Amino acid sequence: MYFHVKVIIAFILLMTVLGVLYIFRNEIENLDVFKDSKEQIVEKQTLSKDDQNLSEKNVITKQTVPTVIKTHTHTQEITKLRKFYEALHKVEGIYRNGKILSARNIIYKILDNKLVDEKTKIFWKSVTLLGKINSRIIFSDIPVPEKKSYTVKSGDTLVGISKKNNTTVSLLQQGNSLDPANSVIFPGQTLLLYPANWRILIYKNYFKLLLYDGQKIFKAYDIAIGRQNRTPVGNFIVKNKQKEPVWTPPGRHIPYGDPENVLGTRWIGLMPTKNTSKHLSGYGIHGTWEPESIGTEASKGCIRMRNEDVNELFDFVSLNVPVTIK
Repeated sequence: MYFHVKVIIAFILLMTVLGVLYIFRNEIENLDVFKDSKEQIVEKQTLSKDDQNLSEKNVITKQTVPTVIKTHTHTQEITKLRKFYEALHKVEGIYRNGKILSARNIIYKILDNKLVDEKTKIFWKSVTLLGKINSRIIFSDIPVPEKKSYTVKSGDTLVGISKKNNTTVSLLQQGNSLDPANSVIFPGQTLLLYPANWRILIYKNYFKLLLYDGQKIFKAYDIAIGRQNRTPVGNFIVKNKQKEPVWTPPGRHIPYGDPENVLGTRWIGLMPTKNTSKHLSGYGIHGTWEPESIGTEASKGCIRMRNEDVNELFDFVSLNVPVTIK
């Protein structure tokens, strides 16, 4: 008899629990959905370090994704960015196999996506590889659509040809395997020209200098900027260029090679234009004997570059190239 009573009591308790669960089934289902969404968030937080370091708008956290719908949207963005990383990894292999133009075209497609901007690491990884590719192209006789063939005429000089085609003598020599110590050219000789539409954009907060050809990024360089925000912002043009520059601080004349000359191997002088104050004179882009300072606030206001980088930029740009500092 006692056993039957226990069975009956257990049955009543079971039915009571089932009834309660049935009554509150909707609330429980909502709890399950929220649990799932948190699991999705945790799963997305196990991405690679590069993905975790993307801009705040692309990183999924419990704080930034309070709803399932928002989680889905950001998950799609993260998925796309992951695909860009995979594509960029493949590009490196394509480039090593000699398919240079194919590699470059894929990078341009990555950079064209609105999710990829200077706030993301995939942007800077892409432009770094792009710069290697473009340097290899421009300093060789590799044919690309941007290059054009030019037949030397009687009376032509490398200086004259470079001015007419918005390029430099150094680029003409290197791109055509000419002897840099011999500027002689002959009528009927065929040259490959790269008539670029250069402009420079400098990001102070990223310590980066971007070289553009028209609307397309050509290459990115690491830089140092002025201490205590001394590097001005505004619009400038390349006013002068000097190899092995002399440094002329107020009242002094310090020759190239002197330990006190901080300008490195090249000087690219800037002149303010448009609505930028005309008093911002004396600034420029130059090399440095302290490469460890790149990526920091280290100069008196000018833009510092590694010597090998400023040498290359010097060969690219001619006078009057626009420069914007942000």
